[in-house]
Amino acid sequence: MKYLRSPESKAGFTMIELALAILVFALGIMGVARMQTEAVKNSGFSMQMSDAVNLAEDRLETLTALDISESIPADLTVGAHAAEPVTVRGISYQISWVVSQLNTNPSRRIDLAVNWQEQTIPHSLSVNAIMGQE
Repeated sequence: MKYLRSPESKAGFTMIELALAILVFALGIMGVARMQTEAVKNSGFSMQMSDAVNLAEDRLETLTALDISESIPADLTVGAHAAEPVTVRGISYQISWVVSQLNTNPSRRIDLAVNWQEQTIPHSLSVNAIMGQE
């Protein structure tokens, strides 16, 4: 003999269970969306940092390639110097450097800084180099 379910038996999900499941799913999707937003923002900053490092390296290579054996070029005189702003991917980078004399003449210490602003947040990268006569 087969048993039939009584009409009082409940099968399936209640509305409360469905609402809770949708709530949990929505919270998970919101968390993933937030992580994606942060990843994109951090990726943009990483690209800006890479551009700043490349600009700093280019300027240091240019400065260290200057010949200081006979006379000191203007960019290597003791004091503060600045280059024209450079725009890369819509971001303006300001490159500046300070040259100081070391004990061994005509050796120089170069403290170079690259500054830029992302929206309202200022950023800076600093590198140092010592150059001397070979």
